[in-house]
Parts: sequence; structure tokens; C-alpha cells
Amino acid sequence: MTLKRSIAVLGIAAAIGTVAAAAVFAASPPPSKGDDIVSSYGALARGRTSNDALPAAISRGIAAMNAQPPAVDDSLYEGRELGAESRLLLRGVGHNRLDIYAYPTSKGRVCFTTSRGGGGCVDREHQFTWGAFVPGASSPDQTLQLIGLVPNDVTSVTVVRDGKAAAATVANNAFFWESPYLGTTPDKLIVGHRDGRADTVAIPTLAP
Repeated sequence: MTLKRSIAVLGIAAAIGTVAAAAVFAASPPPSKGDDIVSSYGALARGRTSNDALPAAISRGIAAMNAQPPAVDDSLYEGRELGAESRLLLRGVGHNRLDIYAYPTSKGRVCFTTSRGGGGCVDREHQFTWGAFVPGASSPDQTLQLIGLVPNDVTSVTVVRDGKAAAATVANNAFFWESPYLGTTPDKLIVGHRDGRADTVAIPTLAP
């Protein structure tokens, strides 16, 4: 299975794979007020425990990317990933007991990853991100999973597929949805906010 997400919708530079949440480029100066959105994700403010530590393989992947920054425009550079400040958002969800984590960057942005790898980062303009684990073949025994990171003011995420809506689990700045994979993938997400607003996020066709 592959973790996928939409760069066009989210405007996020991210690495897709099994090692870490997002592409990292180089150490940066302390975040400016314009960059820092960590306070928009309350789960990062609580005390850290041993349960919040990233899996060893994910930590090694983050260290490797921090050590070899690719050359990109500064606006796409989310900063050095601070995996040592991670928090566990959701634990043991879905049939494979997936864990979802978040952590800040040196530029004041926030990234997420999972115990299976993959993920993405958010900035002030794009504070919602999502990804999908898509099975290699259509089967009732295989499941499609959508996961993501949501800011404090998001109260619901609704997944729409084939005209039918289903509520995702939303807690601790994360969301998770799982369903048997029968060959079709969701069309859109409806993101509900505390003030009553609802944003629609179109989902491109997802392939294994």
C-alpha cells in the first residue's frame, strides 16, 4: 500500500514512503510570527510521554532527510523536522492498529506521520492535510484508509464516496477513516469547523 495525498489541493511539499512525513531541506532560523502555527494544534502543547516517541525507523528517516537537504525555494521549505518533539495523536486505529503522530518543525510548521510511514506538513495558509493508504487490489478483505492532520477549530471530517457520506474519527488534531476497498475511492472530504463553516476538499482518483 502507498500513502498518497494531493499536493495541488494542499500546497504542501511532502515525501511519500515508509520513512517520514515530509521532505526536509535544511536548518532554518527561529520561526517568525508569520510562520509559527504550532499553537493551532493543541495536541503538541501537552506534556510528552514515552508513548509519544516516533518509531525508530521513522526517526532514522527524519534524521537522514535533515542531513541531506534538497535545494528548494524557501516558501516550500517547512524547516528541520523536530521529531524529538512528536506527540501521538491517535493510537491503534483500523484493522492494522495504525498510530498517527504529529511534530513541529524549526520553521514553526507542523508535520504528521504514521507508524507505517508517509505523511505531510502544513503551513499557515494550508492547515489541513490528508493522505491515503490504497490497497494493491480490490477485495473485501482489503481496506482503504484516509488519515490526516486538522487544526484545533476542525470538529468533523466527512468522507464522501459514491454519493454516500461517512464520518471520520476526529480527535487530538488527527482524523482517520477506513472502509473495505472495492475499487472506488472517495470523491471529496467535507471539513467542518467550530464556527459552522464547511470546506470541501476534492480528492483526485487514487490508485495503488
